[in-house]
Amino acid sequence: MFTELEERVADTPEGPRKVLVVTPQDHVVLTMDRLELLEATAGDYSFDVEVVASVASLKVKDAALIFRAAREDGKGSWSMDPRWDADQRTAVAARLVRAQLPTYRRLLGEGVVAIIHTGLKSEEETALRNGVAKTLNDVLSREPRPPTFKKDAALLRDLVWFHSAPCDEVVASVLPERFGTLTDAASKLT
Repeated sequence: MFTELEERVADTPEGPRKVLVVTPQDHVVLTMDRLELLEATAGDYSFDVEVVASVASLKVKDAALIFRAAREDGKGSWSMDPRWDADQRTAVAARLVRAQLPTYRRLLGEGVVAIIHTGLKSEEETALRNGVAKTLNDVLSREPRPPTFKKDAALLRDLVWFHSAPCDEVVASVLPERFGTLTDAASKLT
């Protein structure tokens, strides 16, 4: 499903930090059927399993993981169904983020301190950010609190981001300023 896990470096005030970049190989559109399959697999969706296994094989510590929405050559991309309106995108985004939490927790356990989605269309970025906020609110209001509460809240509040900015810009400009804070937040959870 993805081309490869490319390794890059972000130059931070604390020194160079590893950044892993996942780029789509095919054109993937998130449809309702695909979302329902993802929800039904509870973190065992083939793409998620493949990404976690690839990250685990690298034995990283304090790395950022970037999911790019598109390849530069146009041969691969990820997007939401273009027929959805803003309310539908936000509702789907909340379901998507909730379905991804098991994978996000596994990545955190494999040394990833930030999970960043880059190069998104602005309406997808907005929907996904709203979806994270809705999911975080749901997590914070759940009683009784599940054993994953602390990790889920921290992931949604601090460690999972969505950007319309391209990957190169995030690696060069956003990550260097935030890597230390991310590492501190993640270290409290492992």
